[in-house]
Amino acid sequence: MPEQFRVELYWSFRSPYSYLALPRVKRLAAEYPVQWDVRIVYPLAIRTPGYFRQMNPLARPYFFRDTQRVAEYLGVPFRRPALPFIDEVSRLLWDGSVTGWDQGEHLARAAERAGLDLGDMERAIAADPVPRKALIEANQAAQRAAGHWGVPLFVFEGEPFFGQDRLDVLLWRMKQKGLRPRA
Repeated sequence: MPEQFRVELYWSFRSPYSYLALPRVKRLAAEYPVQWDVRIVYPLAIRTPGYFRQMNPLARPYFFRDTQRVAEYLGVPFRRPALPFIDEVSRLLWDGSVTGWDQGEHLARAAERAGLDLGDMERAIAADPVPRKALIEANQAAQRAAGHWGVPLFVFEGEPFFGQDRLDVLLWRMKQKGLRPRA
Protein backbone atom coordinates (compact mmCIF):
# COMPACT_ATOMS: atom_id res chain seq x y z
CA MET A 1 0.00 0.00 0.00
CA PRO A 2 1.48 3.40 -0.97
CA GLU A 3 2.19 6.00 1.70
CA GLN A 4 -0.55 8.61 2.13
CA PHE A 5 0.55 12.20 1.54
CA ARG A 6 -1.42 15.18 2.93
CA VAL A 7 -1.87 18.60 1.39
CA GLU A 8 -3.76 21.46 3.00
CA LEU A 9 -5.74 23.31 0.34
CA TYR A 10 -6.71 26.85 1.35
CA TRP A 11 -9.70 27.75 -0.80
CA SER A 12 -12.10 30.61 -1.51
CA PHE A 13 -15.19 30.25 -3.67
CA ARG A 14 -14.68 33.89 -4.70
CA SER A 15 -11.31 33.09 -6.28
CA PRO A 16 -11.29 32.21 -9.97
CA TYR A 17 -7.75 30.89 -9.51
CA SER A 18 -9.08 28.41 -6.95
CA TYR A 19 -11.64 27.33 -9.52
CA LEU A 20 -9.00 27.05 -12.26
CA ALA A 21 -6.84 24.80 -10.07
CA LEU A 22 -9.68 22.40 -9.33
CA PRO A 23 -9.52 20.12 -12.40
CA ARG A 24 -5.82 19.50 -11.76
CA VAL A 25 -6.38 18.95 -8.04
CA LYS A 26 -9.07 16.40 -8.87
CA ARG A 27 -6.76 14.68 -11.37
CA LEU A 28 -3.95 14.52 -8.79
CA ALA A 29 -6.41 13.16 -6.22
CA ALA A 30 -7.38 10.39 -8.65
CA GLU A 31 -3.82 9.56 -9.75
CA TYR A 32 -1.91 9.82 -6.45
CA PRO A 33 -2.53 8.78 -2.84
CA VAL A 34 -2.89 12.34 -1.54
CA GLN A 35 -5.29 13.42 1.21
CA TRP A 36 -6.57 16.91 0.33
CA ASP A 37 -7.54 18.78 3.51
CA VAL A 38 -9.75 21.58 2.19
CA ARG A 39 -9.69 24.67 4.42
CA ILE A 40 -12.20 27.30 3.32
CA VAL A 41 -11.22 30.94 3.94
CA TYR A 42 -13.05 34.19 3.40
CA PRO A 43 -12.19 36.14 0.23
CA LEU A 44 -9.26 38.51 0.63
CA ALA A 45 -11.56 41.49 0.13
CA ILE A 46 -13.49 40.44 3.27
CA ARG A 47 -10.40 39.56 5.31
CA THR A 48 -8.74 42.88 4.47
CA PRO A 49 -11.06 45.88 4.82
CA GLY A 50 -10.16 48.53 2.27
CA TYR A 51 -8.58 45.92 -0.01
CA PHE A 52 -9.99 47.43 -3.20
CA ARG A 53 -9.19 51.03 -2.15
CA GLN A 54 -5.52 50.07 -1.62
CA MET A 55 -5.22 48.09 -4.85
CA ASN A 56 -3.04 49.29 -7.70
CA PRO A 57 -5.36 50.49 -10.47
CA LEU A 58 -3.71 48.06 -12.90
CA ALA A 59 -4.39 45.02 -10.70
CA ARG A 60 -8.06 44.37 -11.52
CA PRO A 61 -7.76 44.69 -15.32
CA TYR A 62 -4.76 42.35 -15.26
CA PHE A 63 -6.56 39.93 -12.95
CA PHE A 64 -9.54 39.69 -15.32
CA ARG A 65 -7.31 39.27 -18.37
CA ASP A 66 -5.10 36.69 -16.68
CA THR A 67 -7.90 34.51 -15.29
CA GLN A 68 -9.53 34.37 -18.73
CA ARG A 69 -6.18 33.54 -20.34
CA VAL A 70 -5.42 30.78 -17.84
CA ALA A 71 -8.88 29.28 -18.33
CA GLU A 72 -8.36 29.26 -22.10
CA TYR A 73 -4.91 27.71 -21.70
CA LEU A 74 -6.27 24.97 -19.42
CA GLY A 75 -9.37 24.40 -21.54
CA VAL A 76 -11.62 25.09 -18.53
CA PRO A 77 -15.05 26.70 -19.04
CA PHE A 78 -14.95 30.11 -17.39
CA ARG A 79 -17.13 33.16 -16.90
CA ARG A 80 -17.02 35.76 -14.13
CA PRO A 81 -19.79 35.37 -11.90
CA ALA A 82 -14.86 18.50 0.79
CA LEU A 83 -13.66 18.41 -2.94
CA PRO A 84 -16.87 17.21 -4.70
CA PHE A 85 -18.85 20.09 -3.16
CA ILE A 86 -16.32 22.79 -4.03
CA ASP A 87 -16.10 21.29 -7.51
CA GLU A 88 -19.86 21.41 -8.07
CA VAL A 89 -20.36 24.86 -6.58
CA SER A 90 -17.25 26.38 -8.19
CA ARG A 91 -18.31 25.20 -11.64
CA LEU A 92 -21.77 26.62 -10.94
CA LEU A 93 -20.18 29.99 -10.11
CA TRP A 94 -17.43 30.16 -12.71
CA ASP A 95 -17.94 28.02 -15.81
CA GLY A 96 -20.48 30.31 -17.45
CA SER A 97 -23.13 27.66 -18.04
CA VAL A 98 -25.55 29.02 -15.41
CA THR A 99 -26.96 32.53 -15.23
CA GLY A 100 -28.39 33.39 -11.83
CA TRP A 101 -26.53 30.64 -9.95
CA ASP A 102 -27.87 32.06 -6.67
CA GLN A 103 -31.50 31.86 -7.78
CA GLY A 104 -33.86 28.93 -7.96
CA GLU A 105 -32.57 25.41 -7.36
CA HIS A 106 -29.09 25.70 -8.93
CA LEU A 107 -27.17 25.64 -5.65
CA ALA A 108 -29.34 22.90 -4.14
CA ARG A 109 -28.80 20.71 -7.22
CA ALA A 110 -25.04 21.31 -7.10
CA ALA A 111 -24.97 20.24 -3.46
CA GLU A 112 -27.08 17.18 -4.32
CA ARG A 113 -24.65 16.15 -7.09
CA ALA A 114 -21.94 16.27 -4.41
CA GLY A 115 -24.00 13.98 -2.16
CA LEU A 116 -25.18 16.72 0.20
CA ASP A 117 -28.49 18.33 1.08
CA LEU A 118 -28.38 22.13 0.93
CA GLY A 119 -31.41 22.47 3.21
CA ASP A 120 -29.76 20.31 5.87
CA MET A 121 -26.57 22.36 5.56
CA GLU A 122 -28.41 25.69 5.85
CA ARG A 123 -30.41 24.49 8.88
CA ALA A 124 -27.25 23.25 10.63
CA ILE A 125 -25.49 26.58 10.04
CA ALA A 126 -28.52 28.64 11.15
CA ALA A 127 -28.91 26.53 14.31
CA ASP A 128 -25.29 27.02 15.37
CA PRO A 129 -23.29 29.49 13.25
CA VAL A 130 -20.50 30.14 15.77
CA PRO A 131 -18.49 26.94 15.16
CA ARG A 132 -18.53 27.51 11.38
CA LYS A 133 -17.30 31.07 11.73
CA ALA A 134 -14.65 29.89 14.20
CA LEU A 135 -13.56 27.19 11.74
CA ILE A 136 -13.11 29.72 8.92
CA GLU A 137 -11.18 32.03 11.25
CA ALA A 138 -8.98 29.11 12.35
CA ASN A 139 -8.37 28.25 8.69
CA GLN A 140 -7.31 31.84 8.01
CA ALA A 141 -4.93 31.82 11.00
CA ALA A 142 -3.44 28.51 9.81
CA GLN A 143 -3.10 29.94 6.31
CA ARG A 144 -1.06 32.90 7.59
CA ALA A 145 0.99 30.59 9.82
CA ALA A 146 1.75 28.52 6.70
CA GLY A 147 3.38 31.61 5.22
CA HIS A 148 0.88 33.12 2.81
CA TRP A 149 -2.44 34.95 2.56
CA GLY A 150 -3.69 34.12 -0.95
CA VAL A 151 -5.67 31.31 -2.57
CA PRO A 152 -5.40 28.74 -3.77
CA LEU A 153 -2.65 27.86 -1.34
CA PHE A 154 -1.29 24.33 -1.08
CA VAL A 155 0.76 23.40 1.99
CA PHE A 156 2.77 20.20 2.03
CA GLU A 157 4.91 19.36 5.07
CA GLY A 158 4.84 23.02 6.13
CA GLU A 159 5.95 24.31 2.72
CA PRO A 160 3.52 26.72 1.00
CA PHE A 161 2.86 26.64 -2.74
CA PHE A 162 0.78 29.66 -3.74
CA GLY A 163 -1.28 29.79 -6.89
CA GLN A 164 -2.89 27.46 -9.38
CA ASP A 165 0.34 27.59 -11.39
CA ARG A 166 2.31 25.92 -8.56
CA LEU A 167 0.63 22.51 -8.76
CA ASP A 168 3.42 21.08 -10.92
CA VAL A 169 6.02 22.29 -8.41
CA LEU A 170 3.97 20.81 -5.56
CA LEU A 171 3.79 17.46 -7.38
CA TRP A 172 7.54 17.60 -8.04
CA ARG A 173 8.19 18.19 -4.32
CA MET A 174 5.94 15.32 -3.25
CA LYS A 175 7.66 13.02 -5.75
CA GLN A 176 10.98 14.03 -4.20
CA LYS A 177 9.53 12.78 -0.91
CA GLY A 178 8.50 9.46 -2.45
CA LEU A 179 5.04 10.05 -3.90
CA ARG A 180 4.18 7.42 -6.49
CA PRO A 181 1.04 7.02 -8.60
CA ARG A 182 -1.74 4.77 -7.37
CA ALA A 183 -1.39 1.18 -8.55
